[in-house]
Amino acid sequence: MMFSSTAGPTATLSVVPPQGPYYPGDEVTLRCDIAEYTDWYRYYWYRGRDRIPSQASQTITISLPVHVGQYQYTCEGERGSRPRTSQRSAPVSITVTGEYSYNDDI
Repeated sequence: MMFSSTAGPTATLSVVPPQGPYYPGDEVTLRCDIAEYTDWYRYYWYRGRDRIPSQASQTITISLPVHVGQYQYTCEGERGSRPRTSQRSAPVSITVTGEYSYNDDI
């Protein structure tokens, strides 16, 4: 008896702008592309193991954390028919460098 795999295609995450340096609080755009199907209607975004709330579109703009460090982002998609979910993307690392600064003379 033969079984066909129901595993979905793997998502690919890209960052705009694609190169740093990235500073605390900078905004970046993340895009999740999934080959083979065009009917992905919901996307899930993660920073490390934590889901980024209220973000379900293919392209999102986020503010980076205000703490210096390396952060890993992944995404996956969902659709109405099989395969219902994609495989999660490989992690993309964003390194936040420099110091968060603000002007308290305002």
